[in-house]
Amino acid sequence: MGLLSFSFYSFYHFRKFNFLPISVSFFLGISLFIFQIKPNNLVFWQWFTALSIVALSLFYMFPAKKSLRDTPFLKAPIIALVWVFILFILPLWNQAIKTQPYQIEIIAFGLLYFGLTIPFDIRDHKKDSSALRTLPQLFGVHSAQLIASLLISSFSWLMYYTTHSFGWIVFAAIAICLVLLANERRKKSYFILIDSLALLAAVLLYLA
Repeated sequence: MGLLSFSFYSFYHFRKFNFLPISVSFFLGISLFIFQIKPNNLVFWQWFTALSIVALSLFYMFPAKKSLRDTPFLKAPIIALVWVFILFILPLWNQAIKTQPYQIEIIAFGLLYFGLTIPFDIRDHKKDSSALRTLPQLFGVHSAQLIASLLISSFSWLMYYTTHSFGWIVFAAIAICLVLLANERRKKSYFILIDSLALLAAVLLYLA
C-alpha cells in the first residue's frame, strides 16, 4: 500500500521526466493490495472513507480547470492525511485492528508528513501563485524551514516516547538537515530524496 501511495503522490513529479519508477511502484502496489486486502474486515463507512481518500488524491493530482493542490492552505494537510491513511489507518482496518492504541504514532506521522511537504513549497514559492498562501509565501523561507523542523522534531519525540528507540531522533535529524538545505535551486533528485523519507519512515516502523 505504501508503494501504491508513493506512485499516486509522486506522479505529479515524475510525469514530465521518468515514468518508469512510478510505473513499477504502481503495479507492485496494486498487486500487493489485491492479494492482501480483506474485504470482510471493512464495514461500509470504512470503505466509504477509503474511496473518499482515493477521490481526494485523484482531485489533487489531475486538474480539470483547477486541482485541489491549487487551493489555498489545503496542499500540506491533504498530503499528510493521504499518507497517514494509506500507510497506517487502512492497513489497521484491513487487519480488523482498532486504531485507538496507535493514536500517538498516527499523530506523529501526520506531523512528519506535514513537515516533509514544506520543502516542496519552498522550492515552488517563487513560481506558485500568491493566492496559494503557502508557508514560505506567508512567513518567508527561513521561517517555513523552522516550522518544518519543529514538526519533524515533534514527530521524533513522540516516536521516542512510544518506542524508546533513539533511531527516530537520528532519522529526524537527517530529515531536518535536508529541510534546512532545501531551496528553489536544488535539483529534482534532491526533492525525490525528501519524498522518499515519508515511505522510509513507515517501512522502519513496520520493521521495528
